[in-house]
Amino acid sequence: MFFAVILLFIPAFIALWLGVIKLISMMGWQKLSGGRLSPEFPPPTAEKFTMQSLRIGSGFSPANYNNCMNGWIDRNGLYLQPTFVFKLFHPLVYLRWNDIAKIVPETGLIMEHFRLELDANRPQVTLYGRLGEAVSKRWQNAQRGSY
Repeated sequence: MFFAVILLFIPAFIALWLGVIKLISMMGWQKLSGGRLSPEFPPPTAEKFTMQSLRIGSGFSPANYNNCMNGWIDRNGLYLQPTFVFKLFHPLVYLRWNDIAKIVPETGLIMEHFRLELDANRPQVTLYGRLGEAVSKRWQNAQRGSY
């Protein structure tokens, strides 16, 4: 009996996991990626940030990626992709600096975060921690014409 429960649990858990990852990608990642999929991996010269957090969207049901997001910054923009465990249904996204209309620094209860406002067809993205600070600085430099 115990062996049968284990045999049923494993495929059920995998199916549930895949369903949750797909649902999260539909809630935010697909809307964010809208035409901005990167055909190649970030260049080796890009600055890498691992285990970062971000939120896609606002209001009742944003898609939260807490401590599972990798980000790379190069001279032209920002690459985003979740860590290996969450990578399925989440292709690499590349946002050029000119895709970001405005970055608004905000202070929460614990830490400062940075709200990226993109074009009208894509949801806002909120970045936390070191990735948020670095993106804000690099975007400001890009606006001034310096890197």
